[in-house]
Amino acid sequence: MIEKTVISYLREKFPNEIVEAEVPRGMPDRFITVEKTGARQIGIGLFTSTIAVQSWDRTSRMRTAELSNSVCEALRLLPDEVDDVTRIRGADYDFTDITTKRYRYQAVFEIIHY
Repeated sequence: MIEKTVISYLREKFPNEIVEAEVPRGMPDRFITVEKTGARQIGIGLFTSTIAVQSWDRTSRMRTAELSNSVCEALRLLPDEVDDVTRIRGADYDFTDITTKRYRYQAVFEIIHY
């Protein structure tokens, strides 16, 4: 599963951050969530998946943007560091959660993988 791959990869790259598939209970001050929003098979054993990675930080929009930028930089290296990933492209944007009034950025990446 590509979600597990991305979560494991981000946990390795950001050992001091909470990286989960769901918003953690109690909503810590800072964390990262990973969600697959779509996928399709493009060949025998070859897939393209759309992954949304949300960076959350309660303290400031700037800190949230910096976290998201670091996540994006790490994800761009995914094909070089994970054998099952062949290509990745994407970008992030401000996605502040108006319901919880929490700063959040969302990076949407298309990942081609086995």
